[in-house]
Amino acid sequence: MPPDHGGDADLAADELQSLSFGSSERSRSGSTVSTATTVSTTTSGPPPPPPPPPPRAAAAPRLGAVSLSDIRFVRRLGSGDIGSVYLAEVKGARGGGAAVVAAKVMDRKELAGRNKEGRARTEREILEAVDHPFLPRLYGVAEGDRWSCLLTEFCPGGDLHVLRQRQPHRRFTESAVRFYAAEVVAALEYIHMMDIVYRDLKPENVLVRADGHIMLTDFDLSLKCDPTAPTPAHVISDPIALAGGHSSASSSCIIPSCIVPAVSCFQLFPGRGRRRRHRRKKKTASGGGGGISGSSFPAGGLELEFVAEPVELRSMSFVGTHEYLAPEIVSGEGHGSSVDWWTLGVFVFELLYGVTPFKGYDNEMTLANIVARALEFPRDPPVSSAAKDLVTSLLAKDPTRRLGATVGAAAIKRHPFFSGVNWALLRCATPPYVPPPFSVAAATAAAAAADMSDDDSCPGTPVDSVAEPVELRSMSFVGTHEYLAPEIVSGEGHGSSVDWWTLGVFVFELLYGVTPFKGYDNEMTLANIVARALEFPRDPPVSSAAKDLVTSLLAKDPTRRLGATVGAAAIKRHPFFSGVNWALLRCATPPYVPPPFSVAAATAAAAAADMSDDDSCPGTPVEYY
Repeated sequence: MPPDHGGDADLAADELQSLSFGSSERSRSGSTVSTATTVSTTTSGPPPPPPPPPPRAAAAPRLGAVSLSDIRFVRRLGSGDIGSVYLAEVKGARGGGAAVVAAKVMDRKELAGRNKEGRARTEREILEAVDHPFLPRLYGVAEGDRWSCLLTEFCPGGDLHVLRQRQPHRRFTESAVRFYAAEVVAALEYIHMMDIVYRDLKPENVLVRADGHIMLTDFDLSLKCDPTAPTPAHVISDPIALAGGHSSASSSCIIPSCIVPAVSCFQLFPGRGRRRRHRRKKKTASGGGGGISGSSFPAGGLELEFVAEPVELRSMSFVGTHEYLAPEIVSGEGHGSSVDWWTLGVFVFELLYGVTPFKGYDNEMTLANIVARALEFPRDPPVSSAAKDLVTSLLAKDPTRRLGATVGAAAIKRHPFFSGVNWALLRCATPPYVPPPFSVAAATAAAAAADMSDDDSCPGTPVDSVAEPVELRSMSFVGTHEYLAPEIVSGEGHGSSVDWWTLGVFVFELLYGVTPFKGYDNEMTLANIVARALEFPRDPPVSSAAKDLVTSLLAKDPTRRLGATVGAAAIKRHPFFSGVNWALLRCATPPYVPPPFSVAAATAAAAAADMSDDDSCPGTPVEYY
């Protein structure tokens, strides 16, 4: 993986030989749907024009022809299975301002060795095809002999997992959950219409833009249908078939051959529209007198609704994050777009309660719970019945009975939990959180300040001293009991901050000869780690700087722990390490140097120890203590 950059962009200069950008026009490989119908009504004339699209942020910058020298990789934002994401700047054309982007850099040689090239190709194709306010915009693609780089929009607000950790009690309010869930639903509805199953919804993959609205990211696990038939051009709907009749020939959707819709593309819902007065018409030959010729529908209360789902392309792949996997994926029965509605249920549950609903003590137990355990809601915090009903309906283990399985997002958007949501004006809603103004200059200055606070650093050296925290979350329960961090014990997921907790325990034990939270058994130790306050023994006397270091490292809230923000840079600046020459650690005098060692001397000592035991047999392997 190429290194981070400071002042110049020499990232794999020999590898990244060319950088090409497409135009701002998006090439769509997915479906394009027209809503023309042949339903006869009591009024004539052309159909009304479609409503204007919802407002969105400024258009993607036109980068034009850009060379490697025009790109500056500022710092690494995170890593994934197929690449790392960097904050980068692209120099503006004709002396314009630099464009701030997120650059996902992938090593094609490594991907080929791990048979992951298909996933990288799928993600690129999806990013090139989509055009939606809550999905990424692909600004450009850099290709070289080894490296492949996707340049997309940078989201300064981070992801919802990190943002949730900063909330009181590490969970969102119900109104905030409604806001984020509504925008996720809109994004999923669009990608399902594009014949794509997302399959990796989780808070880590929902980013917060500068305006507070969301952006769904990371499409390398998505299932994309490659159409072999013409893309949809129109829909012919017959009201008899829409009402549940058996006339299959009169209702058809032109769709890719690999998609089999479970429902008609349009549905009529009696009694849902505003009733209007109609003049009495003469009965038709068939005796109908309603608003639709030749049908038995009432004259008012009909609403024509577009249904872009479900995508019934079946996949047998076992992909996703364990706690978010749908039962049909775990059991290997094959899955379609309904898995995205299951993950939406887990997503809403986690935002509301701060935990996922089926987590076990390990991945195997988590999968068993997903398949067999009934859904249970925690007593705290209190959540509305509408929210619980939404989660329950989305987490139906039978995918055919799951909310959204029949008419997709249309059913979810009608749920009472989303009552009051103006779906046409989501982009005009006020976000619950708007990140502070961001500038690359300020971020670079902060990183440089942290770096140059070390007196032994060489000015101008592009050291990435703020490469943390590592926000890739693990749910594993691993480690030594007395050293486990609270977030591991409570099963909330953890990142690099757990290493700073264990450093605090390590320093405490070296100073006092015991660990700080040890109980009479492992269970009591874990309870102490989560709930008991830190206490220092009276003996031996320890400096206030040492106590402050341990206290700062053993903060139970990982977001407030020393090192959680800028990592080791903050710890190295602590007064306890005053006087430490970090650049010359290898030159410092150790407090203990072991005596010279030789295998011959060790063998002789072992033989002498063995023969001192009269019951030992000469030559028998001895266990050393």
